[in-house]
Amino acid sequence: MRNLTVILILSLSYVSVGQISFYKTYTGSAFDEGQGIVQTPDSSYAITGSSAAFSDNSGQAYLMLVDSLGNHKWTKSYGGNGSDWGRRVFHKPGTGFVIAGYTNSTVDGSFNFYLVETDESGDLISEKNFGTTNWDRLWDAVMLDDEGLLLVGETEGENSLLKDMYIVRTDDQGDTVWTKTISTPYDDVAYAITRINDTTVAIGGDSWQNEEPRSTILNMHINGDINWQVYYGDTVETGIRDIQYFNNNLFIGGYILPIGKDEWDVWAMKTDMAGTFLMDMTADWEDTDYFSSLVIKNSNSLYFGVNSNSPDLNVFPEGPDAFVSRFDSDFYFQSFSENFSGVNPDKIHHMINTSDDGIAFVGTCGDDRVNPSLGSDIMIVKIGPNDEVETSADENNDLVSLSVFNKEESFRVYPNPAATELIVPEKLFGEEYSIYNSLGKVVQNGELGVSIDVSDFNPGMYHIKVLVNNNYSTVRFIKK
Repeated sequence: MRNLTVILILSLSYVSVGQISFYKTYTGSAFDEGQGIVQTPDSSYAITGSSAAFSDNSGQAYLMLVDSLGNHKWTKSYGGNGSDWGRRVFHKPGTGFVIAGYTNSTVDGSFNFYLVETDESGDLISEKNFGTTNWDRLWDAVMLDDEGLLLVGETEGENSLLKDMYIVRTDDQGDTVWTKTISTPYDDVAYAITRINDTTVAIGGDSWQNEEPRSTILNMHINGDINWQVYYGDTVETGIRDIQYFNNNLFIGGYILPIGKDEWDVWAMKTDMAGTFLMDMTADWEDTDYFSSLVIKNSNSLYFGVNSNSPDLNVFPEGPDAFVSRFDSDFYFQSFSENFSGVNPDKIHHMINTSDDGIAFVGTCGDDRVNPSLGSDIMIVKIGPNDEVETSADENNDLVSLSVFNKEESFRVYPNPAATELIVPEKLFGEEYSIYNSLGKVVQNGELGVSIDVSDFNPGMYHIKVLVNNNYSTVRFIKK
């Protein structure tokens, strides 16, 4: 086991003129979270998460597009009257975007997996929620060659009294192909997934073995068959938060709870393709620390996102801080580490490779970088191909100011939830409308009058789409 020392985080980075790097924060409300990021062919970045900027009732999932320099282009929001989260975002060139997350904008208020499909401008095409009869949360996803998705996360109490791993494959239309639940008598959660080839994935998460908490990796065929499952930790507790395939090995980032300690330490591990342990790395810092994310460029460039509360790293007060550090494939430190932190909690949630051989990540940071605060902002960072960084944040960029979303052109219907009918604003009388169900299928259309009869609708979440002043406006409602 390699040991990671404090000098890692204190190392200096260097900057080269002409390479693209940025460090930006975006705000739209007191609560804004950045969870997933993808790069588009024109080098723009699409970001998803959750924000309270779009609804008076709750946080909604959003899709934000920024250009190659991190400058805001537009933001769109999606969801209902509950709490809606985007966790990962995928781009289909020439078609649009797919957001994978979770929502409790459901009839009974329980959380389900949530898929949103949009066009290239972020305008809604369809949204679907699905899952068990219990609470389901999605933590990670990958896109397959057929443009379907493999989604991993948790369901509470499906096969046990606690959390169970919940895995879903969808086709390119977002329809469920199969589901799988994996459980022990204790908590089991799938936190991360990576593609190995066109038929095989590796899933990492937390489980139990012999009544002891362990981390686990599953090698799975995309038809749902498990090729093998291996547990790690032996005499200590370990947990996996990200997993990546590279050069015929699996690399993970997560935490270890050493014997005699109450707080997590960072932990990384490498296995072969049979899941056999090869080597690992940890650090004995004072407080709670873990590797939240991982991206691999080459054998000399494994980048780990670090979330840390440790005084050893000279963290800011009022919550954890965020760092990025680079190692080689044998976990030797490679002379790059940088913090992206301020006062209040700062966390890295998702890291990707970029087309210019750099990396980018999205996360969440405090909305006040100097004073204690309970609010949160979206953090987006681009690191250049030679580890160029911006060390000071360009703060308080507006999440919604350039959005096509226009509150004057939006509308409300009531009551919501509705049992028999929806009352429509007078300004929309005579406009054509369509109502879509959670599967994205049109269930009713026509010309708007005083009210819409929904008495024959099945219980669930729907959205009404109306063309107003050459722009589509959409509102969600729940049929109870």
